[in-house]
Amino acid sequence: MTEPLTLTPRNMDAICLEHVMPTNTGNHIFNAPSSSMGRDGLVDEALNLPSVDRFTYVSFGLGMRSALTDTRPATTSWDGGVARPTGEVPPEVRAVRALMYQYFRGIPGEAMDRVVERPLFGKGSENVRMTLDELGARADMMGLPVEIPISRFAQPVGAHPFLANRVVFSDASGPVSRDAAIMVKVEPADRAWAENPFATVGDDVRAEALAGGYPSGRIVPVEGGKRLGTPAALAEFAHAGLLAGGRPLTPEHLTRDGVPPMITLGGYGDVLAHVAGHPDATYSLVEVRGQGAAESQVFVAVHDSAGGSYLDLGTGRAAVFPDTPELTRITTLPADLTPADLTGTGPTPAGAVPAPIVPPAGVTRTHTFGPGGSRSVDLVTGGRSGTGTVPRELEPLLGQLATAAEAIGQSVVVIGPQPRDTRYRRDPARAEKRVLLRAGDMLFQHLRNGEPAPIIFNYGGVSTALDEMAAKLGAPVIRQSMGGGLDFDRKWTATGPDGTTVVPPFKDVTRESLKSVGDLQRANADTRVEPVLGAYLSMDLSDPMALREKLRADGGALKALRPKIAALPFDAEQFRAHSKLLELLDEDTGRFDTAVHFLAATKGGDVMTLPDLPSVLRQPPETRAEALEDLKAVTYGTHDAGAARAVLDAIQKRLAGAGDDEVKKAIYDNSVYLPEGPGGRADIIRELQVWRDRATSPADRALFDEMAVWVTTCP
Repeated sequence: MTEPLTLTPRNMDAICLEHVMPTNTGNHIFNAPSSSMGRDGLVDEALNLPSVDRFTYVSFGLGMRSALTDTRPATTSWDGGVARPTGEVPPEVRAVRALMYQYFRGIPGEAMDRVVERPLFGKGSENVRMTLDELGARADMMGLPVEIPISRFAQPVGAHPFLANRVVFSDASGPVSRDAAIMVKVEPADRAWAENPFATVGDDVRAEALAGGYPSGRIVPVEGGKRLGTPAALAEFAHAGLLAGGRPLTPEHLTRDGVPPMITLGGYGDVLAHVAGHPDATYSLVEVRGQGAAESQVFVAVHDSAGGSYLDLGTGRAAVFPDTPELTRITTLPADLTPADLTGTGPTPAGAVPAPIVPPAGVTRTHTFGPGGSRSVDLVTGGRSGTGTVPRELEPLLGQLATAAEAIGQSVVVIGPQPRDTRYRRDPARAEKRVLLRAGDMLFQHLRNGEPAPIIFNYGGVSTALDEMAAKLGAPVIRQSMGGGLDFDRKWTATGPDGTTVVPPFKDVTRESLKSVGDLQRANADTRVEPVLGAYLSMDLSDPMALREKLRADGGALKALRPKIAALPFDAEQFRAHSKLLELLDEDTGRFDTAVHFLAATKGGDVMTLPDLPSVLRQPPETRAEALEDLKAVTYGTHDAGAARAVLDAIQKRLAGAGDDEVKKAIYDNSVYLPEGPGGRADIIRELQVWRDRATSPADRALFDEMAVWVTTCP
């Protein structure tokens, strides 16, 4: 045979110019000078290959066949379902394979995803057939699907069980049953050349890829199982609304009224054929149970102009099927029944305008992008709400994040540097609480619109409590992979809500690195509430006029929905003030007005004040304790008015007969909310003096004097 072309940089272009010939369905590759093409008896066969719509075929001719024929079962063993050579591969075979692999490496992943290898047989081989074992071994050697005409397919006598769910029968338009097939394809155990196509491209590229429909006859091995149909990134782009609004489907849903009986299928190729055989815009439910699994999984299959997509409403992502299912069943839903009807929730309506996302006090919006400014990069801090300035040290990072986030169309919540003075070190868990509440507010506002949870960038090194909240709500978290200060010489790692880690760590925040993190996002259907309740829970409670107007208009509906607040998957403090206001709304005790006055006066938690407190203390003892509890309840939330809460708690304990140590402890345990040193607490002391002057009894005046002493002496 002709000596193979060496793989030096100088010769890379020659690989395409001298060794690749275009055909009607793709490319024919040979390993000989172009002048010798007349001796390649496989050219005519390559030029007249049948094809499946929208796939690209590659065939191998003169000087290349030795790279492929060494994969027959006689020289192949099955190890974990993957064909592996058992003998020494001759040097000339290794050299030819290197040329073949080099050709594949030059093709972009989005194009390589459609490439299928087509074995050629040559003249005089009319009776030659290939078995499933042979096709599987060949596919595994190249990491590509291998397809042959059905006329060249031998009965799979003794076919290895690992191949049962790697076979697709097709006609010119796509997957069909075996009886109707003109071709048979076997997928590799590892698709080495297009692992995750379209994952890092923009939405414009995805839309263009789907414009003419994507070939759905694909069974792609991925970590943890197999994906079927349209590539994951395209399926998630095409059906973002359904994935964002869905709840997990279970086998119980298959027994609901209107769901047709399930049909048992023999493998994933049969699933593809069943879905492709139904009219556009139909939903099917696919039930699968992996070998040894206790329960089945139920996925949604959608057949529309984009192709065949397979979705997991529980994760909000493209479905991952088990490698070797012991049960595979399917049913197609009637036109008047959708997955949303079964789960009791639906996708965000087409054309619906998402509710505006309003940052609470302590959150600075640094960049806005997307339709109508619906996407953003927001900076969360744990100190006082401040003036919205961005620390100089963060400006380069925020610029990188804004560019990358806008490119992929996803919002990012940045946890900024946290105060590190003595009081924060004394109680770091409580110090970080305000950060978690503010971040929780931002996540809720995104999730209630039916969007996946934003990416969290933990620049400030907040503890594992942030990770726990993110996992519960479906948000991936980026954090530093090394200790110490943060700068661009250090690297970042990211973890998804299910514990999946993005590897390797990345140094720079780019479109590609942020997209790899964004792919871990999940929609959390448990955060979807009625729009009227979602709007109320997103309100800034420090605006008394807006608050009263909202409750005047929607108070009745909100009171009826109040039990749903406690069921939301957030910290118990997150919406405690919102819930307490609804409880107080119709009471005649004046506590609602007192609570509203307090929320307005704290200015987002920056000011320690409790208007009308002397009038509360004048109430009878049997109602006074309850009134103090009500006031304490509205100190929680994103404003997290801990200084006021500490004083209220100390007053309540003293009135209940507690001793000095217990009263003092109520103040000291909340030192994280008090400014450093007595001089920094002058505003709190003055406020206590105002309350003292308004008190009408010597006991109340003494009570405020005592509170001033404990605030002043607090370490």
